[in-house]
Amino acid sequence: MLPSTNIQSIVGATLYGPGEVKLGKITGVLVDAVDGHPTWARTHVGTLVGHTVHVPLEDAAWEHDDVYVPFDKDLVRSAPKVDGDEGLTPEEEQRLRLHYAGPTEPVEPGTPRAERVGEDAGAPATAVPRVTDDDGHAPRHAAR
Repeated sequence: MLPSTNIQSIVGATLYGPGEVKLGKITGVLVDAVDGHPTWARTHVGTLVGHTVHVPLEDAAWEHDDVYVPFDKDLVRSAPKVDGDEGLTPEEEQRLRLHYAGPTEPVEPGTPRAERVGEDAGAPATAVPRVTDDDGHAPRHAAR
């Protein structure tokens, strides 16, 4: 997680993926409304006809005035388009989190997942994991 002390430095930084592949320029940062740590980077991707995507910053690292994330270029460029200029709704954040969680094989309703791990290990195969804070509430994010 990136510290909340350098949020202004993050805006304008270059975002890199694995292998130091350039993903784009960070144009804005969304922060957690509770503690102020950066949670999402609005990033301009593409060259001539680019677009803006949101990239999670939970596993990001700040090195040499640049930000590094564990997501490849194809995953970032194919992220769902959300407005997010004023923050993310819980539904938008859920769509983005599911996208960055990676591909999953289709599961028929009611079929148990043999390798299910984490918070939703006991959830039915059709359940969507719910993003919550420590108190069980959906976090609200504010744009900075």
